[in-house]
Amino acid sequence: MTENEKEILSFELHEEDGTNQRCNGDERSSRLEHGNKNVDSGWAWVVLAGATIQFCIMGSVTKGMGVFFNGFIDHFESSSAVTSIIPGVFHATYSFFSLPFLTIGLRFFSTRQLVITAGILSGMSFIIACLANSVKVLIFTYGVILGISFALLHGPVSYLIGVYFVKRRNLAQAICGSGFGLGGLIFPPIYTYLIEKYGLRGGLLLTGGVQLNIVAFALLLRPQSSNVLKERETKTKQQEINENMTAFKSKPETSVSPEELQTFFNKKQNIEEKFDFKESIVCSGTRKSVLNRLLQWLTVIVDYTLFKHWFMRVYIGVFCIGCIGVIYNVIYIAPFAKDNNVSVNDVAILVSIVNTCDFIGRIMNGVITDRKILKNYQSVILTSSITAISMALAPLYTKYWHFVVYGVISGLNAGCLLALTPAIIGDFLGMENFRSAMGILMFGEGITTGLAAPFIGYLRDITGSYVASLYFMSACSLISAIIFIGGLLGKRHWTLIIKKSNDHGKRTSL
Repeated sequence: MTENEKEILSFELHEEDGTNQRCNGDERSSRLEHGNKNVDSGWAWVVLAGATIQFCIMGSVTKGMGVFFNGFIDHFESSSAVTSIIPGVFHATYSFFSLPFLTIGLRFFSTRQLVITAGILSGMSFIIACLANSVKVLIFTYGVILGISFALLHGPVSYLIGVYFVKRRNLAQAICGSGFGLGGLIFPPIYTYLIEKYGLRGGLLLTGGVQLNIVAFALLLRPQSSNVLKERETKTKQQEINENMTAFKSKPETSVSPEELQTFFNKKQNIEEKFDFKESIVCSGTRKSVLNRLLQWLTVIVDYTLFKHWFMRVYIGVFCIGCIGVIYNVIYIAPFAKDNNVSVNDVAILVSIVNTCDFIGRIMNGVITDRKILKNYQSVILTSSITAISMALAPLYTKYWHFVVYGVISGLNAGCLLALTPAIIGDFLGMENFRSAMGILMFGEGITTGLAAPFIGYLRDITGSYVASLYFMSACSLISAIIFIGGLLGKRHWTLIIKKSNDHGKRTSL
């Protein structure tokens, strides 16, 4: 079997492009390191440490939301459906603002500036929340303001890690993402103690002070210079053209010359660099319609050409549906345990156990993929399936130790999707498309999770138990894994058809 056939019959990265980017990762890494010593070494590890601590602080309130969730229900005497709107609005706001912050915000501001703003807003959201007199105020503070703060932090920091790491990207993104689990491990018992000691309002006020520490650690996020980024782009530009030429050649109905493809990339770059957001509506003596103007803005914000790539079409379903089970699994384990007569202190310990396992699981998956024991997409499929099974067994969880076993299994596996998604995007679509792709995924995830949150609470209210809610989340994780498997198998099948068609054409011509 030739090397070409081996590539076609495998699920290696960039299968559509006919290349295996992971195989030449070391070579590209060496070239980048030659241009910048801080890639995969040096200050890159300081940036990773600062990013992990920031994710830890932010994760203390996103992963430990279950502790506050019970406090909101008890203090304001609200239903589960109404209170569930808070995390729904949070995720919807975060996802909606992630796209413009990634695509436009990073063009005008550095990651450090965006993260400092995130820290200030995050602290303000809890300080204002301590004065709330109804759940509606919490929806605005905990939902909207904290959601904007998270959008300013998560996407830009993930992008910066992808810029600083190439060879060790899987491991770096997993370590950075594990900060959420670490925050969920350390802080829930502390927040529980603060709520019991100082009441819900006092606990929220002190939590706001903790969130302001994000501003201090943002100073470690030294941005890459524009010269370095341009050098990276220049060094890989010819390689990208060759890869895309291979992709075009794999399609019998398309014929593109190297000159045409070069012109395409030049036009795309000119649009991105020369588009002036302050230009007058009057252009070349002709007044543009408001609709055309809006379409121009949308074209700059959203790179819709990404949907021409088979992986983007598949992964948007994988990510947006899979995140429902991943995110809400941790949030609702606390009220689910409480419904089964688990004490408040045991619930706090349970949340810490889940987040401990989440912290370990993310790093473990990063090491496994970094050592190439499994591909990153294989790890996502496996862990999503295990998470779905653990939630499907919800009726069996009646005692505290049952919840501990459930927490360990789901904790080790649920976070893999979020931890490895930045690395997967970088591998399949390239870092040049990371901001647009990640923004689109977060936007779609916000829609699905925002709609799912009140529905999960509604299922709890009409059934009197969280079992039906966990069934729903289990189905989402399982569907996510099935979509991923189906997309990969479909791509493989299509590639084999193209190969057979090309081989048949060659024999006919002979």
